Amino acid sequence: MAEHVTRFSGQSFERMKQRILFWDIIKCVAMFLVVWGHCLQNMTTDASYFTRDLISECIISCHMALFMLVSGYFAYSSLFRSFQEVMSKRAIQILLPSISWFVIIRSASLFASGQLFSWYGIRELTIGNLSSFWFLKALFMCYLIVMLGAKFYRVNKNLVIVYVAVLIVCGEWLNYSSTISMLPFFLCGLLLRRFENWIFTHSTAITSLAGIIWVVMLQVFDIADYSIYHQPFTLDTGGVISLLIRTSIGVTGSFFGLLLMRRIFEHNDTRIARFLADVGSMT
Repeated sequence: MAEHVTRFSGQSFERMKQRILFWDIIKCVAMFLVVWGHCLQNMTTDASYFTRDLISECIISCHMALFMLVSGYFAYSSLFRSFQEVMSKRAIQILLPSISWFVIIRSASLFASGQLFSWYGIRELTIGNLSSFWFLKALFMCYLIVMLGAKFYRVNKNLVIVYVAVLIVCGEWLNYSSTISMLPFFLCGLLLRRFENWIFTHSTAITSLAGIIWVVMLQVFDIADYSIYHQPFTLDTGGVISLLIRTSIGVTGSFFGLLLMRRIFEHNDTRIARFLADVGSMT
């Protein structure tokens, strides 16, 4: 009996270790895609290269969606904790770094240009901070929206319907740092965590379907035209359609890449895999 328990515990530990390894590798790949995408955008001599290159389109179609999906996956446990506890921790972990690092970096550049103590410099360090490191601010807003929804759900389920209606009506105002555009990916991450056993069990079919839809959409749509930079969310027909197209491309691309990498690294505890996981753990 003791031998059986020991063997079972060892197997459970191995599964847990592989799962952690896999998710850290996903984080590493997501970080690499962001860096690669910014290099293609800012370090090429042809200004239009980023908007017409196939690799660029593949990256911008799903790299931020993948980041937000992974964030939503790990946010699932927060739903069962108190609102105050979760939001206070996220303010320290997410908002504080985005604000402080912007102040440090922007102060250095303003100092170098001799504008640090000018009205322009003060304006940059205050108003400019509102949109800097936009992903972290969008992530904080997604936590806030979801945690408020969970709080209303515990009070009265019908309140959630009213809450969702208010979110839709106030969508443009709430789209601070592209929050509304990122929220569907965060919600998909929560759903992935909730139904991960079923999704991973049927991963072959889901990977194939997601990959086909993603590739087709890459061919049909000009991805750059539907990015959050060119088509921010607006509460009209064009804005809603752009949001649906952007979400569909991001979700299918993220699931295709995520499930494919899971298949590759599920039983691949090699030196390269551990190195990638170490890099990913630095997020």
